[in-house]
Amino acid sequence: MDQTYRERLEAFLSRHTYRDCRLEGFSFHYLCCGSGEVALTLFVGGLGKSQLWFPYIEELENDYRILAMDYPPEARTNEEVIYAVRLLMEHEGISSSVLVGSSIGGYLAQMFAREYPSCTDGLVLFSTAAFSASTQSELRRSYTRRRELLTVSVIRTVPYFLLKKVRIRQLEKSWKEITPQERAYMKDLLKEVYRGYTARQDLYMTRRFYDMLRQRPAGREDFAYLRGKILIRLSDQDTTFSRRMQKNLIDMMPGAVIENGVRGGHMATMMRPGEYAAALREFLEMAF
Repeated sequence: MDQTYRERLEAFLSRHTYRDCRLEGFSFHYLCCGSGEVALTLFVGGLGKSQLWFPYIEELENDYRILAMDYPPEARTNEEVIYAVRLLMEHEGISSSVLVGSSIGGYLAQMFAREYPSCTDGLVLFSTAAFSASTQSELRRSYTRRRELLTVSVIRTVPYFLLKKVRIRQLEKSWKEITPQERAYMKDLLKEVYRGYTARQDLYMTRRFYDMLRQRPAGREDFAYLRGKILIRLSDQDTTFSRRMQKNLIDMMPGAVIENGVRGGHMATMMRPGEYAAALREFLEMAF
């Protein structure tokens, strides 16, 4: 990582242009690029910025068609998010794709796979947990309705330039076994992501997370059709999702390729994108 995150992103954006469209009242800011018979739809995690996928796109676009989007701000529930994503896929002529999701993006990918099996060719899950009754119950014990209301109140009332600093410190605490070079890269990544981040964006992604805890949970039978087409990559140092939640995810995904014990913690997908992109490519070449 000789270049900073910002330098790498600027070079990427000089070669790629975001598109904007509006579909049934949902507005999208997205990238659709690459070529190949297999398409990938990328669901970003809790920061909600699709630019975080750019290292993956660089590694994979020569062989795969790739769709990466910011979630439409008009979507009030996660059900509306995945419906809107399906509309965007249709708009771009993508009838079905391999879904790739990280963190809360992994939840959304699982939800999409359950609701739209005809649009789902495979499922790749990074740094996430099962969209299951037991995991939802465990998360609800920590992320209570009272905590949700308090978080929303804080986002609405605290000057956001101060809250950004708190958010960044919280994310830095999740880093595990990180090299000095990786630390510098990640600090620059967070600085760049939060540069134009707003309280409204933070509130939107906070609501996406809490809404997931109220959705109808999935079961193993919902993913039986994807046997042999699922990759799960997890860090056992993840402080966001417990080992029990990770095991629940593994148990719920039939015939999945499992890669765990990854160094880095919850943000390893952003910290070590080259390694993750290589693992994704290896899986795609094997499964498709």
